[in-house]
Amino acid sequence: MVLSVILIAAQSGGLYLTKVATLERAYYLHLPDRWFEVLHEPHAVPAAVLPAGGAASAAWPLPIATMRYVAQPGDNLSRIKDRFGLTLDTLSSLNRDAGSGVHNVGVGEVFAIPNQDGLFREVESRDHLETVAASYGLAGSDVLAANPGVDAQSVSGSLFFPGAQHSGLERLLRMGLGFDRPLHGGRVSSAFGMRVDPFSGKWRMHRGIDIAAPRGTRVRAAADGRVERVASNNVLGNFVVLDHQARSYQSLYAHLSAVHVRVGERVSTGNTIGRVGSTGMSTGPHLHFELWSRRQPINPASEVPGL
Repeated sequence: MVLSVILIAAQSGGLYLTKVATLERAYYLHLPDRWFEVLHEPHAVPAAVLPAGGAASAAWPLPIATMRYVAQPGDNLSRIKDRFGLTLDTLSSLNRDAGSGVHNVGVGEVFAIPNQDGLFREVESRDHLETVAASYGLAGSDVLAANPGVDAQSVSGSLFFPGAQHSGLERLLRMGLGFDRPLHGGRVSSAFGMRVDPFSGKWRMHRGIDIAAPRGTRVRAAADGRVERVASNNVLGNFVVLDHQARSYQSLYAHLSAVHVRVGERVSTGNTIGRVGSTGMSTGPHLHFELWSRRQPINPASEVPGL
């Protein structure tokens, strides 16, 4: 495969830009196990970066280099990361803020493609660098080697940590596999399961979770998806249903005071879809949040940490 790219490579003295008319994919394959070859176009990377014996014997850690890739029809993050031998965590972290929009890729969108797996992290000092590096099983010297030109004594700013990857919930969100809270703040006022209905006084199934919050609080998409339904009725009031097609899940947001999306619209994790209200059968301002797996209600607390 041939790509037209702009290569941004690091060298002593700062960053420089080199026009690479054509870049064969063979020059961008990863090294055995996990590391990438240094691109060895003669005018793309300084000779000092290349190891003795050629790119195939490149020693780790490599100086970070990033190129641009323009998304083509049919592309998604999984296909792009496979094309360049990266992990989804690496590609998403560099191109998606906190994983928002992992499942949404537009034709013509420009992606930054690093020459190795890893993460960019902000550091404040050399001591902070050592602490962050240790959390990923790295030494500070490994990070400095991947970021040539950085002053080892007065280090600060955004640095590349070679091989670093997220873990836990953060990793799931970055890979588009987790659900985030639909509200920042608020408190759970009614959990999922059987309860005494506040209006009828009868024992009934509560298919979601109620989160009490001030009227007008921003309601956020819990994951990437498509707006399947926007409607209103006497029970749920104003509500929105999102279809998370990539995972066979759906989510519902009810009692909204305002709706900010329309049917068919694609949304990303964290996008505002409405505002907390008390429409329909409601005892006060709150969000009624439901999560379905293959159209069957499940406990949101089992999928959304912190609920």
